[in-house]
Amino acid sequence: MGGKQARGAEWTADDAALWNTVVIAGELDARRVPAHRTGTSFALQPGEIAFVGGPFALDEWRADGDGSYQQSSTFAFGGPAFVAGALIGTAIGNSRRRSNARWAATPMWRPGFAGWVVVTNRGFHLSTDHANLFWNWESISQIDVVGRGQLVMFGESTGGPVRWMIRTGWAELVFVLWAHQQHPDHPQYRGRGWLHPAWPEWAAHMGHPLPDGVLHGQPSGRSELT
Repeated sequence: MGGKQARGAEWTADDAALWNTVVIAGELDARRVPAHRTGTSFALQPGEIAFVGGPFALDEWRADGDGSYQQSSTFAFGGPAFVAGALIGTAIGNSRRRSNARWAATPMWRPGFAGWVVVTNRGFHLSTDHANLFWNWESISQIDVVGRGQLVMFGESTGGPVRWMIRTGWAELVFVLWAHQQHPDHPQYRGRGWLHPAWPEWAAHMGHPLPDGVLHGQPSGRSELT
């Protein structure tokens, strides 16, 4: 992420989330359970600790069709000009339906859903108006931070494999906790590539210096988070 923007013109809620993520990363490096806590409107599992929460939006990598479409046929009666016009109109309609079907069958990032994410020691909850979806760390095979407050994950859901792009101020924390527990040799985790190198200095300039000693240690591997 070295080429990404390190900062904006003012301190934002996303900056506050990143500041707290860095502090939590420091606690993990010291093999301490993060001290952050947040309340939830849903029941947690025994031993589960809710650290933080905030809004999220999600896109899914998927196709919305199989390429098939309903082709129209025209039986026109009348003069030559009328018949020709009807046939041309049908051909244009079929071409449009064929193009739409091809577009729907092409895998791409498509809008998913949005709501409130709660990050815990066991994984994260995605709460919407309709459901509370829980992802434990073990169900996620890969996470990469692809931009500020943005991650791409591959996971195995009850409905099959998914590839999601999640945008939230807590994206970096989701990555840090997952990598700490599941993949401590991830290059972005080991080399702290999830954090722009100029951001800590800018945070201090904005009146939010990080605690002494944070990020000075080596990222640590799996530890008990209870």
